Formats: sequence, C-alpha cells, structure tokens
Amino acid sequence: MSKIGKTPISLPAGVTVKVENNKVIIQGAKSKKELIIDLSVLKVTVADNKVSLEPVDKKNANKLTWGLHRSLINNGIIGVSKGFEKDLKLTGVGFRATLQGKKIVFQLGFSHDVHYNIPEGIEVAIDKQTAIKVKGIDKELVGKVCADIKFLKPVEPYKGKGITSSDQFVLRKEGKKK
Repeated sequence: MSKIGKTPISLPAGVTVKVENNKVIIQGAKSKKELIIDLSVLKVTVADNKVSLEPVDKKNANKLTWGLHRSLINNGIIGVSKGFEKDLKLTGVGFRATLQGKKIVFQLGFSHDVHYNIPEGIEVAIDKQTAIKVKGIDKELVGKVCADIKFLKPVEPYKGKGITSSDQFVLRKEGKKK
C-alpha cells in the first residue's frame, strides 16, 4: 500500500477541484491547472473539501502510480493557491544578470553575453544584478527553468564561482600548495 497515496489532500480556501473525463481540473486564485489521469487505473473523489485517490484494482501493478499522482495533484493545488518560488545567486567577479522583456541576459565571464528565453507561465524578478527569483504555478517548470539557468555556468569547486540556488551547498576544494 502507498503511504503517500492513502492520505487525503485538504483543499485550501478558494481552490476547487473537478474531475471530468480523464482530467483533474484545479482552479485557484492564481490560475487554472489541468492534469491528465487515467481513470481506469485510479479513482479520484472530491468530498468534504478533501481530495482522495484510490486504485481501481488493489492487486494490480497500477497502484505503483498512486503516490505519484497524489503528489502531482497536491503540487497543482499548492501551485494555484500560493505558487512556487526559487532563488538563484550569481557568484563571481563581473557576473550579473539583466532582464530584457521575456529574456534574461547574463554576463558570466565569457567573451559574449548569454541570452535565456523565459518560458510561458514563469515570472522572473532580478532583485540585484546577482539575485534572481523564479516564480510560477507549475513546480516542475520552475525547477526546470532553475536547472537550465544553473547549467549556463555550473559552480566550480575551487573559488565557488557560478550560479547556485539559495539552498545549494558547494563543497569547496583546496587549491595547490607550494
């Protein structure tokens, strides 16, 4: 049995969940999100301001996705009510970022500027030139955008220069000794 899948999801105020055909439609204050779920595998019920999932056939291997779909629905509910946010930090002399419309222009120590196009559904705010906030309703998309940005200049272990997230630990190495 799935420990995660068994627990029901409580709905915050202002969030509605509907199940139509093979879609779970989540409507909230920030936006609307649709998730596709195979209803021949899982049964989704909405009652008493709670959402619960249950596999149709408990002996089948279909219950492998029970906890996954519960987490996806929970992330959708959190996304449309509060949203998701990640912080990135640029470390290094001359490293900076500027926002130009739907594009971020990075200066990362290369001979050229690096341009990154912001996907639809993502908001980017640059506080200082070295601090970036990525916001959105889709947890997967926010994480992917942060991973793509961090891939532009990975952190090197000797001086710690590069792009890191706020909760990332960088293991520093000792340099050469004379």
